Amino acid sequence: MKTNVSIELTDNQRDQLANWLDNKTTRRTATRADIKQLCADTVAGIFDCLNQPQAPAVPRFDQSRLDIIAPEDNDRLLGKPRGYIVGWNKVKYNRTSRA
Repeated sequence: MKTNVSIELTDNQRDQLANWLDNKTTRRTATRADIKQLCADTVAGIFDCLNQPQAPAVPRFDQSRLDIIAPEDNDRLLGKPRGYIVGWNKVKYNRTSRA
């Protein structure tokens, strides 16, 4: 499928693109062919990323272990019911994950 993508660029933006594409400061400005190739390469790069196998997500926090008492909380939580310990650990985790 051919697409007509309308992009308005100032001469300054075209100059910056040419400098970036050439990897040096030049007096030339990016041409339509340069911009067309840049767009094609960008879309190809997106599809390359999409076709890469995804690494399995690593859980940031193991929710199945919320009933374990951390050593620093031992005095405060010892003898409390499981629900209390789970709630305590959720609040503690939320406070530390925002920091």
